[in-house]
Amino acid sequence: MDQSTFSKAATSETTNSDRRTLQRELTQWFVRWLLFFSICLGLGYAGVARYHPRDVPGLSDSALYYRLVANEDVQARDLRFRVLVPFVARPFYLFCRKFLDQEGAINLALLIANSIFCATTACLLVSAGSLLTRDLAVSLFAACLYLLNFAIANLQLAGMIDAGEACFMMAVTWALLFDRWWLLPACGLFGALAKETFVPLAGLFTLAWWFSDQRRKQHSAPRLIWTIAMVVIGMLTIIVARLSFVGATGTGAISFVAGGLAVDGVVSQGTSDPRYVSRLLGTLSSRTFWYAFIWLLPFGALGLRRLPRTWVIASIVAALGALTLGLYRNIGGNVARPIFDVAGPMLSLSAAIWLSEMGGARKSLRVD
Repeated sequence: MDQSTFSKAATSETTNSDRRTLQRELTQWFVRWLLFFSICLGLGYAGVARYHPRDVPGLSDSALYYRLVANEDVQARDLRFRVLVPFVARPFYLFCRKFLDQEGAINLALLIANSIFCATTACLLVSAGSLLTRDLAVSLFAACLYLLNFAIANLQLAGMIDAGEACFMMAVTWALLFDRWWLLPACGLFGALAKETFVPLAGLFTLAWWFSDQRRKQHSAPRLIWTIAMVVIGMLTIIVARLSFVGATGTGAISFVAGGLAVDGVVSQGTSDPRYVSRLLGTLSSRTFWYAFIWLLPFGALGLRRLPRTWVIASIVAALGALTLGLYRNIGGNVARPIFDVAGPMLSLSAAIWLSEMGGARKSLRVD
């Protein structure tokens, strides 16, 4: 054989090897996703058959999402624009109502939709953890810690829509870790449809990441452009969603959109109480807040130095942004929900790394 024949054979073998590797990775991803999805269904089962989330004071918003799933009219400020999770749930509702009553069908449909997003978040966390630690066991441990948090079973899988926001926050993290900033605009589109607060939180997160990574100046401008595009697309998505609602109701478009964005949109109207210090103390002393962070925060903090500083800084900045918005809206301990959405995966991976290294069982890992 001549040299060209050997070259073609080598190229073909390389292509086949790459194809087999890709197929193996996709198979592993799918198996993990099915595992996490099944776990989420079990964790959220109580909200389907044991109790009604909409009757619980802290989960009363779920009644509005139930109406969205059933395609009923919802007149509830900005909540009616959080359409992603209810729309994903609707096909499952249409199928389940053939076998269940309407209430049971909606409960199950929302659980399935939220389980889809939670399982995807866990898979993205495993992928990010494997990139940083080169240890699949630690990454799977991090995903389990994430799914076992109070916020998953009692909030994200309990007829709410926070699972969508958390999923696309993790998607943003994944895109930045793998240096695929061009995926940010798609995250902005779907994240804004999940929950309008995604736009400022993801914007703060990505800008903080960009500022803390200025040592790589050769890629600085394109990354900033993708960040701005994500925020702009997110804002446009919110406006289009509101205009679509206007078209259906016949109300004044300009006044509705402008007023909605100022009062009920990205920044909701706060109460007349200006005592933010007392609000902060009330939030940090709320048991609702500590349900999600009582063990996650201390264990996660112990391993932060082993994670990229860009991720740590971005999560802290976004969490402070969520806290600020929560204090402005005076939502008390419920601010734990957006804070967990932006910082929960990072703290879960950090805790998994530290717990795995505890006692010198593994060689200490530090990621620059």
